[in-house]
This record gives sequence, C-alpha cells and structure tokens, in this order.
Amino acid sequence: MLNIRFIVVDCIRSPFLAQGESFYLERLKRYVNTEWIEIKPASIKRGKPIHTILAEEGDAIAKRLLARDYVIVLDL
Repeated sequence: MLNIRFIVVDCIRSPFLAQGESFYLERLKRYVNTEWIEIKPASIKRGKPIHTILAEEGDAIAKRLLARDYVIVLDL
C-alpha cells in the first residue's frame, strides 16, 4: 500500500484547520497509509531575515526526509 507522509511546519492552528486535516486524512486512509508530521516553527526574532527563518525550517523538514521519498512542496 502507498505511504504518504505530510511534513508540515506547525504554526497557528485554528480548530477549522485541524478539523479539515482530520477529515481528509480519514478519507485518505481508505486508500493509502498516512502520517502527519509537525515540525516546530523557527523562532522569529526582531531583525531576523525571513530567508534565515525559512532556511531553518527547511533544514528541519529535510532531516525528516528519507532517501527514497518523492517530495512535493506546497509553498506560500
């Protein structure tokens, strides 16, 4: 069976988003194995450039990837 791992940077999560995640993960489980992995967001400090923050989060995501993974990126 196909495995799909969702690796997300967890930030502000409203109940509406959590409900949507649960709904679609339940629907997907009929067809594939799913895993939801939340990465802690990088700390945002005054004067810290956005590219540095994104690079830190990208590194955290990359640590969770396996060599055999096929990666699809959804970005801003």
